[in-house]
Amino acid sequence: SSKFLSRAVNSLKDEKLRGLLLNCLNLMHLRSKSLPPSAFLHQYLGSHDGWKENVDSLIELTLNQQKPIKGDDSMVVNLNLGSLFANKLGLSDLDEWDAKTATTVSETSLDEGPQGSFVDDSDLGGAKKKGNNKKGKKKK
Repeated sequence: SSKFLSRAVNSLKDEKLRGLLLNCLNLMHLRSKSLPPSAFLHQYLGSHDGWKENVDSLIELTLNQQKPIKGDDSMVVNLNLGSLFANKLGLSDLDEWDAKTATTVSETSLDEGPQGSFVDDSDLGGAKKKGNNKKGKKKK
């Protein structure tokens, strides 16, 4: 967590690790953009000094990494959620957080757990498994 983020940000200078670290850090960066401001990851990145000092460098390195070696120099690279870049990181189903359109889940609904059973007892052919209940007997 904190050690990883600090080490990852500081290790961006190492060219051997840079590609992998850019992907990891961009994944965290983009994921935080999809979360409400009160979410842990969003607040964590916003309070981490090393992150705040290096986020511009992260974006600059990523832009340089994503530009084609040959071809159109005027190509614009999009690093936001919904972009090809975000899709390649596995974030194709996420949108940027928007308080106007966001739906919230109440904390009590998270505590209630699943409603109903995932197992249909009717498929057991009428036979029920015998429980291993040993409460009634005591060893002497």
